[in-house]
Amino acid sequence: CGDPRPMKLSIMANRSFWASLLFLLACGGGGDSSPAADASDSFDVDADPGSDGYAELITGTWSKEPGSDSYWCSYKTLTEDMYITGFEAVAPLGTHHTVLGIINNYNGPDKEEACGVQNVGERLLYASGVGTDVYDLPPGVALKVSAGQTILLQLHLFNVGDTALQGTSGTRVSSVPVEQVDNLAEFILAGTLNLNIPGDGTDHTADGRCTMNQDATLFTLWPHMHQVGKHMKIDLNGTVLLDTDYSFSEQVMYPIEPLTVQAGDKINVTCTWNNPQGNPTKTFGDSSNDEMCFGGIYRYPASNAASVICNQ
Repeated sequence: CGDPRPMKLSIMANRSFWASLLFLLACGGGGDSSPAADASDSFDVDADPGSDGYAELITGTWSKEPGSDSYWCSYKTLTEDMYITGFEAVAPLGTHHTVLGIINNYNGPDKEEACGVQNVGERLLYASGVGTDVYDLPPGVALKVSAGQTILLQLHLFNVGDTALQGTSGTRVSSVPVEQVDNLAEFILAGTLNLNIPGDGTDHTADGRCTMNQDATLFTLWPHMHQVGKHMKIDLNGTVLLDTDYSFSEQVMYPIEPLTVQAGDKINVTCTWNNPQGNPTKTFGDSSNDEMCFGGIYRYPASNAASVICNQ
């Protein structure tokens, strides 16, 4: 892999950012591939787990004027190792999507602030869109965040209404002690940035591919498009793993039977859109009025080095 291009806040920079994000996912952000023997059994959340076993991990409090969209970020450095086994998005009206990432060497205080699309950290833990449901990893599987690492919550806020909105968005998690962890997992994205969807009321498709360069086990798929997304198919070497209609208001996780893949196996993501007659052509972008084509994939083991090469 080569160096990612510089990131700037513009349409082309958003493409550069997502290309850089795919680069980071493809080339690995570093991290542990096996549970640590000296890990703590608890983590420093602000509230005890509720009756559902979930506790607040990180949130951001925001307000949005009508017809506007922007990004808001929260930072929280952990003082103990944490093994996450489930996620629940806290996403009141106005929350377009959330991205939960890790920063390895953040030296600042816990805080909230306005940010940009490029602020996602160095490694992904979780992403949610409108309607993403509670998600539990399989028994014995967890995502590790180490003591000293910083959780970064990126909120994309989008108010399409006529009145101001305000709320608190974030993520709740469940966790287990290290003794209950057999496999450390990671979250990656497969897809493409090369989108051109005319407003002609007919179906248009685009494909993105990822080549696995290590053996792994896949166990969950998460389709992500925007408002004119219609259908997504994900296949492995031609064998269909997911073939489903897409709804922007119900961006659910799809657990699959654990599937072993080998280095060299190819994952293909095919997105279908229908942009109504008279709409402007839609291309790739982070706004809900633009489009995306990503298949989120949870897998184990987590990689320390190169893991997946995503070809846009």
